Amino acid sequence: MTDSVTVSIEGLDSLDAQIDALVKAMGPDDVEPILLKGAKQIRDYAKVNAPVGPTGNLKKSLIAKTLKRRGSAMDALGLGQGNPAPAIAGVNYRIAPHAHLVEYGHGGPHPAPAHPFLRPAWDWNKDRVQIQVINDLQAKLDEVVK
Repeated sequence: MTDSVTVSIEGLDSLDAQIDALVKAMGPDDVEPILLKGAKQIRDYAKVNAPVGPTGNLKKSLIAKTLKRRGSAMDALGLGQGNPAPAIAGVNYRIAPHAHLVEYGHGGPHPAPAHPFLRPAWDWNKDRVQIQVINDLQAKLDEVVK
């Protein structure tokens, strides 16, 4: 003689709705501004430390931007929103084509020593930016879960 047991699970619809909300909340449109905020912090630090030449173009050339999104297998199948695009801090070389010569220095008939401004901005801010990105993503998740 065998006894039968019936198990009932409640709340699956609610759980499914929460999972859908989490997936949508962490889509590229929500993540990319958080990443861009971090890139702007690095750019701003670089601007403070960039040497000022006669034109001021080096400081003007420092940018933070979101790159293009790359597709994923989920996109190809029409199932996902894609991966968020990376955000970067860098130099617009159309404005300051000499930026690398300032950052790294150069030899030649009129040598100049290095005056790094972009790398120190990364070195000094990467940990703080990483913590800020994690905190902002956590806040986004907390907002959706509530």
